[in-house]
Amino acid sequence: YRGMAAPLIGITPIFAVYFWGFDMGKQIARSFEGKKPEEELTIPGLMFAGGFSAIPGTAVMVPGDRIKVILQIQGQSDAPPKYNGPIDCFKKVLAEEGPAGLYKGTALTLLRDGPGSVAYYGAYEILKNKLQGDGELGALTIIFCGGMAGIMNWLFAVPPDVL
Repeated sequence: YRGMAAPLIGITPIFAVYFWGFDMGKQIARSFEGKKPEEELTIPGLMFAGGFSAIPGTAVMVPGDRIKVILQIQGQSDAPPKYNGPIDCFKKVLAEEGPAGLYKGTALTLLRDGPGSVAYYGAYEILKNKLQGDGELGALTIIFCGGMAGIMNWLFAVPPDVL
């Protein structure tokens, strides 16, 4: 689990920013669709909002992900470690490369998370709509929809994630 401290500490704010981005994306989609705040968006509008959520989410996630990857790679070498944990790595990357050094890999992360988020939010809404019928959805059905949405996310996100 070397290099996992930074992403684990940062996961809560990252997901908070993703959901904030989703709400911002819904506002943009609502404006394009000419919908009032109380009106439901179309599935394409929700999928757009999902893809949009990847933009602010990536901005928050990439520095921690970059540190994680550096520390993981360092752990695979026989050479003495250059970094003594995530805080030391953060300080040294910032000192040696500036803030841009923390954002290496941003384009590839967006390539992964943009389509993955479109698939995630789209699948969740489509499944909920299909399973809802005339009544309310139960907790297990909502959990099922969320789980299937997660699978759809990774079906689209894994191929670019290996780049």
